Amino acid sequence: MSPANTINVDLDKENDVLYVLRKSAPKQTINRDMIPGVVRRIHPKTGETVGLVIQNFSEKVPDMTATGDWALMEIFDLFFDMLNSGGKVPR
Repeated sequence: MSPANTINVDLDKENDVLYVLRKSAPKQTINRDMIPGVVRRIHPKTGETVGLVIQNFSEKVPDMTATGDWALMEIFDLFFDMLNSGGKVPR
């Protein structure tokens, strides 16, 4: 399935926050800090990563602020798969 069908990406430029969420995510998630300014959103029943909130996005990932939504969806779709598979790259 295309990442455009599975991932929502929203960059709040005014506050410099990137919100990434799988469309299948429940309305309520468990939020856990990964590193300062990066929150991992976890499905409460499955324990899978379903989203991220990245504060100060342009400072943390300066080269990605000009990246289009499609590329961000692809990158985060792969990233979530890696997190949910224990760090292994899915085939």
